[in-house]
Amino acid sequence: MTEYQRRIDAAENELTKAGVLPAHAKPLLFRLLRFAGLQARPPLYQSFLGIAFQTAISFGLLWGSLAYFVFWRPTGNEVIEMLVGIWIGMMLYGMMLALFTTRRAKTLGLSGWDDL
Repeated sequence: MTEYQRRIDAAENELTKAGVLPAHAKPLLFRLLRFAGLQARPPLYQSFLGIAFQTAISFGLLWGSLAYFVFWRPTGNEVIEMLVGIWIGMMLYGMMLALFTTRRAKTLGLSGWDDL
């Protein structure tokens, strides 16, 4: 068993004891990153900036694509307007989700990733 897998197992045990639902302990983005072969940390064990970056990028790709094809392309908006809108949405979403997740980890009293 690798060090990473040992920490994942310890994190899952700690999250189960804390009463965290499986959907919150292992959200879709985390599972997709692991499926892709990356050694991603569970969100409740990531840093604020790590969470903000991951969620902002995924949100920007999904929301930006949807907004472009459904709303912006038919209206003929300028590209810079679209990019600014996507960037603002990414930053707001990433920061809000990171704030929520880090506060939840502190409220639950979870160990740090290095302490697992």
